[in-house]
Amino acid sequence: GGEGFMLCDAETGELIAKHPIGHAQGLSTASFRKDLPGMEIHVGTRWGNYGIRAFYGGDGSHLMTFQPDFVGQQGTPVNWTGDGEELLFLGSSPQVYGLWNAYGQKLGLLPERQGQIIFADVVEDPRDEILIFADGALSIFTQDRPAPNPNRVYAPIRHRKLASPVASYPSIFANRNWFVPEYYADHI
Repeated sequence: GGEGFMLCDAETGELIAKHPIGHAQGLSTASFRKDLPGMEIHVGTRWGNYGIRAFYGGDGSHLMTFQPDFVGQQGTPVNWTGDGEELLFLGSSPQVYGLWNAYGQKLGLLPERQGQIIFADVVEDPRDEILIFADGALSIFTQDRPAPNPNRVYAPIRHRKLASPVASYPSIFANRNWFVPEYYADHI
């Protein structure tokens, strides 16, 4: 809200961190940086700082801020490589449409074609594919090479309630030598 980004302890309600970044909105959590422990938090803003995006560590520490456009605040985690570092899909304007890393860099991984877009593991490898519904057709884009370590592929559990927030949780199962995807019924 208008107080900015606040991170609280879920058990005690104690305030862990507060950052006055404008009207914080469009929260998503995922393992956006594999060099850091745990998950990171992406926050988009509105009112006073419209379109600014920030990344925070799981402890509430500020990691970086960037402003790719002056439009949106949403961002969807995408498990493209399966190496434990998710990307962020931004689609608020044509100039930002694409996959971004947690350093504010746009990666050239998405086709220019725009339409309704969904990210889901459809070939069961368990990385996300890109499904685009446009012009009466469904296009599916997938990786052109196997995962870096096929015996240990990162596969987060996705949890979406309404459109925001989006959470992408790490999942490890001891009975297998790789991460296994589990998608709730409300994934898509």
